[in-house]
Amino acid sequence: MDSALNDRVVLVTGGTRGIGAAVAEAFAAEGARVALTYRNDEEAAERAAAGLGSERAMAVRYALDEPDSARAALDEVRQRWGGVDVLVANAYHRTGRRPAGQSFEQVAAAEWQATITDNLIATMALTQAVLPDMRGRRWGRVVYLSSHIVGHGRRGQETYAAVKSGLHGFARSLAWEAGKEG
Repeated sequence: MDSALNDRVVLVTGGTRGIGAAVAEAFAAEGARVALTYRNDEEAAERAAAGLGSERAMAVRYALDEPDSARAALDEVRQRWGGVDVLVANAYHRTGRRPAGQSFEQVAAAEWQATITDNLIATMALTQAVLPDMRGRRWGRVVYLSSHIVGHGRRGQETYAAVKSGLHGFARSLAWEAGKEG
């Protein structure tokens, strides 16, 4: 296979089902080695990885709300393949659902703060952890999956919109810093 992604190492958070699984499959089809993260269902994650090819895919546990799991997941990927070339941040951890009719000012601050920490801050920390791999190779890509909600908003989605908007701004700023290095 003659592809720019051939043998590149791709880490897809939330890569075992839905959009994440489709993204992982697309990268694998281009010859990339793909690490799929899962939160709880190791058996399903192993099946998803096996479906991409046992030599080209692996499943690693990573939970957005468990900071130490990022380091453990990256250690596994680095041990097997040497580092990460592409990060696809797809996972989203919903800390709770607000009851219908409840307004934002009725939501406990701890709840929306946890959602921001688990999704925006954790994704920034994971990005920070993979950047040395990319800088060392002078090649890397970071992709954050987002939503139309960033530009349009929606009642009841204030915290989700804040997380996704934060990732947009972070991505743009990070591109200015790291983009020139590949």
